[in-house]
Order: sequence, then C-alpha cells, then structure tokens
Amino acid sequence: MNPNDKPKQHYRSNQAIIWDDTMQQAQVALWQELGKSSFLHAVLDVLEACVPVDSSGLLVFYRKQKPLSLAHRFKPFERHLHADIYSTGPYALDPQYQLFLKGCPTGAYWLVDVAPDDFYQSSYYTNFYSKIGVADSIDVLWRLDDDTALNFFMQRNANSNAFCRADLHTLQLMLPLLDAALTRHHQLASPPP
Repeated sequence: MNPNDKPKQHYRSNQAIIWDDTMQQAQVALWQELGKSSFLHAVLDVLEACVPVDSSGLLVFYRKQKPLSLAHRFKPFERHLHADIYSTGPYALDPQYQLFLKGCPTGAYWLVDVAPDDFYQSSYYTNFYSKIGVADSIDVLWRLDDDTALNFFMQRNANSNAFCRADLHTLQLMLPLLDAALTRHHQLASPPP
C-alpha cells in the first residue's frame, strides 16, 4: 500500500491554558497554600491567570441562609453600590444563586447561559446588577454538599469586552485541577471528626 493512499487523520485544534510566568506562580502558590487561610485567595489567583477580569471574589452560598462574602477584588471602576449589599437581599434573585439552589454540580457557569431571557428587564438587573458596573460574569461553583458551595465570581465591567466561549472553556480545562486542590484543602482545613 502506498503511504499516500492512507486516509488522512483529521485533527482539531485544542484550546489550551496559557502557561506563562503568571500561571506558573499562581499554580505554585495554590499548592503551597493548601490547608492555610490564604488558600482561597490562591484559587482566585489561578482563575485570574486563566481568564483576565476586572473584578473577582468569593462567596459561600448556603441553601438556608444568606451568602457569606469572603473576598472581593475590585479593580478601579465606578461602583454605585457597596460590595456587601449583595448579601442583604439581591442574591435571592441572582441567576447564579438560583442555579445553586437547583442543585447544579461543581462547574463553571457563564451568566449568558444561566440568566433568563428577560434578565435585562428583571428587578435583579434594574435594582442591583446594572448599578454595580458589571457587564458580564462567569461563576466557578464548587460544591461542599447539597446545601453549601464556594462561589468564585469573575466579572468584566461595562468598559471591557464580554467573556467568550474560549474563556469558559479555559476555566473548564482548569476545573479538574482546582477540584483536586479544593478537595485536599478542605480535608486539611476541616477538623477531624
């Protein structure tokens, strides 16, 4: 058989995580901070190394009580409401929080995929979302159990470009590594029974 007669293999391009100095440093810090109080900030560093953002932070979502804010990283842009206002009531209408209540698994969730069709006419958008300067968001949710999850939020403001499918895909590529690190951290940081 002539080698030229073989059927050609069709390869597709893979999207990949850019492993630059920022990502390398973030990964090293992630594993060095396991079991320490600074670990969750190291997770945010890894997420921000994957996908550039204007702001990010961490909330603990609970089924039976209001979310707990653990970290906010707001880069300079105008916010018309204080960061902690979310936990005073708007969270109940947040499409990401509603997704959590429905029992979604650990994963990365882009607002355009989870928001209802009338999101921009909703009271949540009118009374809260439009006033904080955010134009787009992706949340990385890590389930602790049925009633609790860590919610790492990543946001872009109105003066930045929106997220795209490649951003979501990049975060999804990082999820298995983050899941392993978060699981191990939770084992180390939780007191034995």
